[in-house]
Amino acid sequence: MSAAESRQRTRLLFVAPHSKLLLHSLLGWVFLMFLGIPAVAGHDTIYRVTRNGRDIGGYKFSIEDRAGRREVAVKMAIKVKLLFVTVYSASHDRREVWENGRLEYCAGESTYNGNNYVLSLNREGGRCLWRVNGTEQELTDPVISFVPWRPAVTGKVTLLSEKGRADGVTVAFVGRETIQAGDHAIEMDKYQMTGRRNEELWYDQQGVLQRVRYERQGAIIEIRLAPAA
Repeated sequence: MSAAESRQRTRLLFVAPHSKLLLHSLLGWVFLMFLGIPAVAGHDTIYRVTRNGRDIGGYKFSIEDRAGRREVAVKMAIKVKLLFVTVYSASHDRREVWENGRLEYCAGESTYNGNNYVLSLNREGGRCLWRVNGTEQELTDPVISFVPWRPAVTGKVTLLSEKGRADGVTVAFVGRETIQAGDHAIEMDKYQMTGRRNEELWYDQQGVLQRVRYERQGAIIEIRLAPAA
């Protein structure tokens, strides 16, 4: 795929009521921690997002495993249009390094309607330091971000967002369910995340996130793994 085609694939346009509120909800969506899952490594992983069944966007993850390290690149680009006028725009680029299930490093930038956020996470002297536009905060492990593989831990965790929030949430394993995926029924492990918002998350038996669902302002938001190209 050429660079131009890759950029085009990440360009997402949608028109929806309450767009700003909805966008904030989507960007808080959580993907959890590393268990060493080769199924998502070595290629781009795309997720599509729907609101009450209507496609409204997506995210792209590029994942590489290197000698016990997992390197993740995340790209997001969203434009909200209403009557052909852009009413909200956002973009995000981030690079992460994971080792032994722990987020070791993160650096990224986000822009929301012209407001810029520079983000970084570093570990220094046993401390986990999260910086947003130069303001530093020490975090309590385990720290999670936005990645498409099964959670390595359950219980209380610290969740990071693209705008720099660090919120305490709780992750719990619910049980195994059979979910319809296209023409196939797949047995999946279901997890629940509670905190700022309640979310349901389903992972296949290889540990790859397949689906996320939650309710926001009376609308059902779903995030699904897109079929491989």
